[in-house]
Amino acid sequence: MNFETIIYDNKDGIARITFNRPESLNAINNQLLLDIQAALASAKRDPSIRVVVFTGAGKSFIAGGDIKAMNTMTAVEFRDFCLEIQKITKDVREVGKPVIGAINGWALGGGSEFACICDWRIASEKAKFGFPEPRVGLTNTSGVCQNLSRIVGLGRAMELLCSGITIDAAEAYRIGLVNKVVPHDELDQAINEAAAEISKCSPIAVRIAKETTNACVDIDMNSCLYYEVESITSAFTTEDRKEGLTAFIEKRKPHFTGQ
Repeated sequence: MNFETIIYDNKDGIARITFNRPESLNAINNQLLLDIQAALASAKRDPSIRVVVFTGAGKSFIAGGDIKAMNTMTAVEFRDFCLEIQKITKDVREVGKPVIGAINGWALGGGSEFACICDWRIASEKAKFGFPEPRVGLTNTSGVCQNLSRIVGLGRAMELLCSGITIDAAEAYRIGLVNKVVPHDELDQAINEAAAEISKCSPIAVRIAKETTNACVDIDMNSCLYYEVESITSAFTTEDRKEGLTAFIEKRKPHFTGQ
């Protein structure tokens, strides 16, 4: 697939979506949002894809919104722009596969927001995170007020969202914003290793696990218990479950088909 602002690559079950506006540090514009939406739709349809990865070209993951473009928008146009960002939040939740953020450099504003919508995050030691919107008279979108609070806790989220400070990869790891920090030249290897572990699992079970976890974090415990038992019963009826348990008993690796 050819896109204007991203590179989309599907290899070994990994769909890599590389934000590719390095001349502007991959700043978000309308075309970038449309390209990401189309790429996620393609990944959702493709049963060969087991993992989706977000990363950036050059020295930046995403360095925020395209300020020059935003400054020419009317209020209505800006609201529509924000709604397109929010569509990606929904698309990531509904893509049916884990989405890993490979944070290769600057992740500011919308870049940190996009990191937060990923299911987990692996960062280069060169990565930087921050939400500088208040320093230009703006606030946040993409559901980050909820996502960031869940990831790092309300107090840390308030500090980051209200102060506009920038933190490095080590601090991001310390507060739980990222799952792992690796040397810059080992980021691709770390992503491949994570994808390899996911590929050992049933794609149906992984999809159900992602859906169930996202659903249960929003509900009370009794509702969560009901949702979980319905989900695991659904998984129990699949061919992958039969293959998985049979392979375990026969002491061999399972061959999952996604059925």
